[in-house]
Amino acid sequence: MIVFIGDSFTWGQGLPTEKWLTEGKSVEECNQFIPPKFSPDMYDYEDDKFRQDFHYPNLVSKYFNKSYATKWGNGGSNENIIGILKNMRNQFYADIGDSIDTFVIQLTCPGRSEYIPSDENIELEIREIDNIITSEMGPDYKNKWVGVSWRPEVGDILKNKFSENYVPLYYGDKEFTNFEELYDFTADNFTLKNKHIDIVDSHFSLEGHEFMAQSIISKLENSIFINV
Repeated sequence: MIVFIGDSFTWGQGLPTEKWLTEGKSVEECNQFIPPKFSPDMYDYEDDKFRQDFHYPNLVSKYFNKSYATKWGNGGSNENIIGILKNMRNQFYADIGDSIDTFVIQLTCPGRSEYIPSDENIELEIREIDNIITSEMGPDYKNKWVGVSWRPEVGDILKNKFSENYVPLYYGDKEFTNFEELYDFTADNFTLKNKHIDIVDSHFSLEGHEFMAQSIISKLENSIFINV
């Protein structure tokens, strides 16, 4: 099993927009399904199934022919990620060493946490994530996580301080430490608002999830973090 923990980007917020537009929903209608007007946790069955089929956790896991788990519900903070990891053993009946191949951690905006988002505090959070997985979960989990970042201030620390775990995002011959700068840089349709005129949702499009999946797959294939 691969465990994915992140925020709304990992969860797949907005993906049903791709489905709705092909079904004839107007842009105005689609824009009503964005927080705070609407909670994506309330997607109906078919829309949520579309989200699950095409968000990058499913694409990565399908490639490796692994089952996967994600956090319950949309959104999140880095403190939330830490809390989930601390309680991970409570989610499994058997020893988790027999259950989990690797963790994929999508680090989110540090401003969502209660602390002042300085470089020192960001590094402390990532170190806590690393310590929980590599030490508290037992020897089977030494180095068994990879991380990808939304924001540059987090991605730069991830690259410089946790290089073994860092997932680089390559676009052409340029490397990005985070997907915020990458998606601002490229004109490709990696976000819903870039792909569809007048859609205001800035979450990943189908192409964005595919790009994220390929980046994570490349890291995992070239690391010791998964049994393939």
